[in-house]
Amino acid sequence: MAERLPRTSIALLILTLLIVAAFVGGKELLSAQLLTHKADIRISQKGPGSVKAGETIIYTLTVSNASSEPAMGVLVGDVIPPGLSFVAGGSDATCNAKDGIVFCGAPAGVGFTIPGGEVRKFTVALALPVSAGCKVVVNNRVFVEAQATTDPEEGDNVSTFTTPVVCAQE
Repeated sequence: MAERLPRTSIALLILTLLIVAAFVGGKELLSAQLLTHKADIRISQKGPGSVKAGETIIYTLTVSNASSEPAMGVLVGDVIPPGLSFVAGGSDATCNAKDGIVFCGAPAGVGFTIPGGEVRKFTVALALPVSAGCKVVVNNRVFVEAQATTDPEEGDNVSTFTTPVVCAQE
């Protein structure tokens, strides 16, 4: 014959289940709030009008949060164009290359927060090899994304800057 649990044990078990359910439900509520959090982040870049083979190209990346809410989990990346290489000494200290992308502001995959209405600027230096020749162009593509925030306007999260490579005698 099976033994019955005392009423106090049953009451304790029910209370424990209710506490666990409340905790899990609170976590789901927190996740839902993060998914509905919105901030409009944007990126643009500036660079030189032209460059010669063997020179270093300096790009200034500007990331802004056009909303009043903070943008959380922000990743800023510069996709290194083929043949170019990252120059850490000429770039911001927060910029690091990983797998062909220069991440700025925080280590790759970590992200950082930009409060509403604020702007962050980063300098990225890329070396153009002497073998690049001339009469070609370098297309530098940068992007910004917010991992923990919904961006209602994603069309301004990518920017491409074209730099012509000129011959030494020009």
